[in-house]
Amino acid sequence: VKQEVEVLGRVFQAISQFEAAAAREDDVIMLGDFNADARQLAAVATQREYLPTIVNAATNVTMTKQYDNILLNPTYCAEFTGNSGVFDIATYFGITTADAKRLSDHLPVWCEFNVYESGPSMTAMTAPGVPMRY
Repeated sequence: VKQEVEVLGRVFQAISQFEAAAAREDDVIMLGDFNADARQLAAVATQREYLPTIVNAATNVTMTKQYDNILLNPTYCAEFTGNSGVFDIATYFGITTADAKRLSDHLPVWCEFNVYESGPSMTAMTAPGVPMRY
């Protein structure tokens, strides 16, 4: 897992650089099943400028492991409100863990964002007379 997480950091950095140059976009968000918990992701996160938003929460249906996360750079993704979590489908729908596991062994993860574009690089990336791409 360590080697994969280190590669993930390089991928995040490469995508960030590409998006900044090609699309003048500073918000890069990676999400999914990383097969790593927040502690493992954070080990290289500080070097790669991304942070896991799901911390100290299990993301599997049996509530024993954390595999899924949402990674972002909070400096450039200033729209992130700091609110995030895991949606416990078994509790919400009043079903058993076994029934929830028949849907998926993973629980949905979520983050909350402000709808208005902001961030430190927005001014630098917007040239006069050139509209931003949305």
